[in-house]
Amino acid sequence: MPSSVAPPPSAAPAIGRRHAPRPDPSPGRRTRRAALVLLLAVAAAGFVAEVMRFERRLGARVGSPEGWRLDSPDAAGVGHFLSSVEPVMPPGSLVAFAPAVNLPGEEDFVTLWAAYHLPRQRVIGYGHYATGAADWLVGYRRTVDDPRFVLVERLPSGTLYRRR
Repeated sequence: MPSSVAPPPSAAPAIGRRHAPRPDPSPGRRTRRAALVLLLAVAAAGFVAEVMRFERRLGARVGSPEGWRLDSPDAAGVGHFLSSVEPVMPPGSLVAFAPAVNLPGEEDFVTLWAAYHLPRQRVIGYGHYATGAADWLVGYRRTVDDPRFVLVERLPSGTLYRRR
């Protein structure tokens, strides 16, 4: 005769449970997981340190001409100064531009800004080999002692010289 006794509740499958619970991972597996987590944490910390170091170096050069934009005060200062001396120089004249810079390489960036603000003139850097052939010399935030040029105008932001 079949027994009508139901199996104990612990032996009956739970509703919605398809698999038996996982056993705890072996100690070796736990060690590998911990080592992987530690390795990922060290890699992430190294990445964050590199990004912060890069931002610090970039932040030190935020005021440099490399970081200037059209609406930045430095670019506007160059533009304001050059707009005050530009009417004196005839279109097509060769202009040597001598900015006051702190780091090597910045002069090129400021000279490019000068070329942007003086579209009717041909602008070269002051150290360029053709400086002696320049018709005008513009010193931005500096005076230039060059016997090839004579002072025309001194402004608060710089100086303007004409070739002798």
